[in-house]
Amino acid sequence: MNATARTLLVFFLLLVAVVVASFLYRGSRSATENVAAEGPVAAAVDPETLHPELKQALDAMAENRDDDAIGHLRAVPADSPNYPTVLRHLAVLTARKGNFEEAIQSLLALTERYADDPEIHASLGWVFYLADRPRDAEFAALRALELAPDHKATRYNIGLYRVAQGRSQLAISSYVRALRNDPNATQVTRHRDRLWALHDEHPELPAAHFALAFFADAMQDPRTEVDELEHYLERALPGPERDAAVKKLEQVRERMRDS
Repeated sequence: MNATARTLLVFFLLLVAVVVASFLYRGSRSATENVAAEGPVAAAVDPETLHPELKQALDAMAENRDDDAIGHLRAVPADSPNYPTVLRHLAVLTARKGNFEEAIQSLLALTERYADDPEIHASLGWVFYLADRPRDAEFAALRALELAPDHKATRYNIGLYRVAQGRSQLAISSYVRALRNDPNATQVTRHRDRLWALHDEHPELPAAHFALAFFADAMQDPRTEVDELEHYLERALPGPERDAAVKKLEQVRERMRDS
């Protein structure tokens, strides 16, 4: 084989290698993009694997016995597989005691160590909300939702965070999606109570009345829906949203008269 033939053969082999490498790269990139689009799925927590002290802490938190919960959480050893969960709950309890900045910094550190844990981002959102930073709360919750699209509580909380910002329509959109993903209404009472708390704390906020009217409609409670629409109309600025509320109020009143 002369030099020219050898040169042509080497060139051809190089060309084939480049083409093959290109296809392999595009294939691997496509697979990566698909995984990124779907997002990692949150691992289901098996109650049987929880440390006994963590179980008792969760029971205490559910009963608002925060000091007892803190004691149980601090009794969980640092080498426990549940320790990230322990740190997350300690941060939330810290915020509930009013130490917002300490809680936020603790959770931000956790998000750096466990970036793909949706529960940590969701807890960060809740702490931001408690600290009266609803916009930051929304961003953190949206990140949690990227990681766990079926996380029911986060969808409801995003609605709450948007109500706190006065963004009525986006809040209702979040609540609609939350209800669709919660066909048995397992989360409704809890999140309606959270909305009521915001409503009572900030009665001047039109979005809170608007959202409560939506919940009343979803739960077939026309009397509350009428009351909250009236409160909303007392505070809302002129515009399409207010016009729609006027029309909705007329419809509800008519249904009540006919019933």
